[in-house]
Amino acid sequence: MSPMLSIDFGNSFTKVALRPDMDAATVPVKDESLTWDELNLCVPTLAASHERGGKLNWHYGTDVVRLRQATGGLKVHRNWKPRFFEGPAAPTGNGVPLRKPVAAIATGELPPPPGMTAEAWDITQAELPSAQATALWERLGGAAGSTAPAEGETDPDHKQIGFGFFRWLRTFVDPVCRRQIGRAAAEIPVRVSLPSFSSMAGAELLLRDILEEAGWKLDDRTPTLREPLSNAIGTFTKGANVTHRNRTAPHYGQMFQNTGMLARMRAASLGNKQPKTAWVLVVDVGGYTADFAMVGLDLEDIDAHVEGQIDGKPRLAHMSKPLGVTDLDQRVRRAIPEEKRAALDAVIADPDQQRLEAFHKGCFGHRGQHVLKWGVAIGETAAEKGNIRDTIGRFAEEVADDAEGFLSVHQYDRIDDLILTGGGTLIPAVRDALCSRLNYYGVQKVHTYLTDGEPPPPAVAVHRLGYELVRGATAIGGASVYFDFAGG
Repeated sequence: MSPMLSIDFGNSFTKVALRPDMDAATVPVKDESLTWDELNLCVPTLAASHERGGKLNWHYGTDVVRLRQATGGLKVHRNWKPRFFEGPAAPTGNGVPLRKPVAAIATGELPPPPGMTAEAWDITQAELPSAQATALWERLGGAAGSTAPAEGETDPDHKQIGFGFFRWLRTFVDPVCRRQIGRAAAEIPVRVSLPSFSSMAGAELLLRDILEEAGWKLDDRTPTLREPLSNAIGTFTKGANVTHRNRTAPHYGQMFQNTGMLARMRAASLGNKQPKTAWVLVVDVGGYTADFAMVGLDLEDIDAHVEGQIDGKPRLAHMSKPLGVTDLDQRVRRAIPEEKRAALDAVIADPDQQRLEAFHKGCFGHRGQHVLKWGVAIGETAAEKGNIRDTIGRFAEEVADDAEGFLSVHQYDRIDDLILTGGGTLIPAVRDALCSRLNYYGVQKVHTYLTDGEPPPPAVAVHRLGYELVRGATAIGGASVYFDFAGG
């Protein structure tokens, strides 16, 4: 047996997938206590602390949800993941870390943004005025970690939180592993998916150390993966793992055929004198990042490893941008009247994540209206609702801007299939903005999740994506046998 575990370390939810064997399907770890999605696979990436008897007590994941909001001294930590990926901080006079403002960085000092080599970035900077180069750098994710903590906010010890959370997570998935394959979670190699930022070596090393210290057994070949790539592999295969008879390589043809995408693309390419290549863009909007991956599939030789270039364009490119649903929470908070912000803050700080998820579905899904606790309603007037809808719309357009920026960096001019995953793409405005903007690139089909009765995006052919892939594709892909041979 060659079992494998994969962790999609998300800002809002963490998902874990288990591959029992090299030729067995990868499945998300599910538990009835995980009530935040319809398939019970989303683990809240939560930590909480409170004092009892003079001792500081910590709780993680689903244990946090069992706490009452009125617990004395309770502090809920929801957004601690970004701390791992922030840039170096310079202390101010009062000791609060202050990130170097983007505007104060000279263009020549800017490192390559995510998804670009140093050589390509140097050429780009040389051809653009300083202000335009800086703006492009920000749009492509170079500004990750460039902002200071909010006024009055203290920097939580993310190392301590990370160790506690991943130790708790191991004990949470252990019974599932024992039940399904008779092995303890600590005995199974694990991979963890992280954003595709350009400068994150420190975060990777720290997270590896935390995982090992928390009792996980890291895969000795590819312990860390880029989220956009593992997400793409998960959506292409739907968890299928097939190797050739000698087990020296994955059998991509059989792994990818479950989606039906290959057969359709091959049929469409018959009689076409152009190269038999299908370009697939996979967009995953999560709690912290928007992840982009473009994959060029060789329809005549599907087992060819995805590397090199076609017509000067890389067959595989990926990028992450620090832009997600958590950011939209704060934007909407600023868009509502000041007297209502405390009620929204209470929802965000509540240990019961159901309330936050209800807010997302109500406000973002219906574009501007939701009743919070204590009967406080946001979007109750036409003006307020319009302001919130405009805020959500601007966020959606920014995601679409980043998608186009990613395409322009690598000079992609064609998209055959567009796949939308992640909780953020469940927001109608985000989905519609991406479909509308990227339709210019000749999209033949959009793969996205739609609830029963929900209208599809206009003017595009739609394939309804299963909810398991929308929420768990990155975890499923990370455990794929693809990475046993691809080297990450």
